[in-house]
Amino acid sequence: VTRSRRWREQQLEGIERFVAECEKDIFEALQADLGKPEIEAFGTEISYVANDARHA
Repeated sequence: VTRSRRWREQQLEGIERFVAECEKDIFEALQADLGKPEIEAFGTEISYVANDARHA
């Protein structure tokens, strides 16, 4: 099924919101699961997802 452009935009906006709202939890999970410090988690995980969603 082909989705509308607006639906896709809403999904990307939802990803951006989720990352912003859950950033602390994401940091904690990356630390617990992978041993990543916060600065590394931001630089290698969170910023990529947020930027990809913003510029898709």
